[in-house]
Amino acid sequence: MKKKLRVNVNKKIKVYMQFPWRFCDSNYYKHLLDCPPEGIQYFSKVKSPGNTINLGKLKINNWIKHNVKKIIKKIDASLPNAHLTRASQKYDLIHCAHCLSLNRVPWIADIEHVGQFWAAPSKKNLNKKRIRKILNSPYCKKILVWSEWGKNKTLKSFPELKSKIDVLHYAIPPQERKKGGGDKIIITFISRRFYFKGGLHAVEIMDRLTKKYSNVEGLVVSDTPKKVLDRYVKNKKIIFSGLQPYDKIMKDVFPKTNIFLYPSYTDTYGFLMVESLAFGVPVVTVEGQCRREIINDGKTGYVVPLPENWNCDLMYKFEGSSVVLGEMEKRVEVLIKNKKLLKMMSREGIREIKEGKFSLKNNNKKLTRIYEEALGR
Repeated sequence: MKKKLRVNVNKKIKVYMQFPWRFCDSNYYKHLLDCPPEGIQYFSKVKSPGNTINLGKLKINNWIKHNVKKIIKKIDASLPNAHLTRASQKYDLIHCAHCLSLNRVPWIADIEHVGQFWAAPSKKNLNKKRIRKILNSPYCKKILVWSEWGKNKTLKSFPELKSKIDVLHYAIPPQERKKGGGDKIIITFISRRFYFKGGLHAVEIMDRLTKKYSNVEGLVVSDTPKKVLDRYVKNKKIIFSGLQPYDKIMKDVFPKTNIFLYPSYTDTYGFLMVESLAFGVPVVTVEGQCRREIINDGKTGYVVPLPENWNCDLMYKFEGSSVVLGEMEKRVEVLIKNKKLLKMMSREGIREIKEGKFSLKNNNKKLTRIYEEALGR
């Protein structure tokens, strides 16, 4: 008679966090590694990504990523974004951070969008055969996608993965706001990619509203192009601070922000919106991808619909985008004039962080269960 294998359920699960690069600045993993689920011990060559971003290194890292992907596309656009983990530490499970594993041990992966299955995704001629083989491996226990939108996109390409896919949103602890400020309203825009995140339109709205209301100021935390700076140089109520490290944004920028204006026409997720809610700051954004999953329209902010003829080229100019600009301006103005509504949205945002889909406590419980199931516990 065979003896049953006894599993010590109280023993910590050792999880190796596999990143596709030696560097990672994603806030998703910062909070996961800094505040791990109870009973989970993480290992990684990348320590607490996102804590303090060195802006010089960030530019170099982005340049490296961009050029490596260009080379891969030329060689083979269908190369899987899969890695073989070689670690000195003993681990029970591999957690692949927006990549896949080639190891013959239990592993799970998390992705922002389906394109992260490939090393350098291309819109044309993506071969799914090699990706499908890796995902259908018995060692692949779970694919976590950051949003329902991302999950649906993944299932469209790989419908057979339905039983392996689950949604786990970005989670973050509640943050402290600075008290005081009187009647002053600060509208903030933050981004490393000015045009891609709708910076041109955000600054234009700030310009209009700071001129209209004496108690309103604008703050732009981005690498703002010179021609934009020159256009708004006379408006002294808009501060252009340039790029800032993550810890400074969390300690000095968000705590004094009242409204986060974030058009971001291209984001497949949008960490900054979740971080804004963690400070109780309502978000004004536009329709697209998973915006309505993150922002509860009318409760934690506003999601402005885009016209049917909208295309992302319009984010570089004003011509053709007047309707969207006008609608965003109206939503921000409502919050400027209605302090009661602003406070209500602030409370709702914090509630989402404490109890809702962005709750670190709730997400950690779910992640622990996923790890245990992957190991057959």
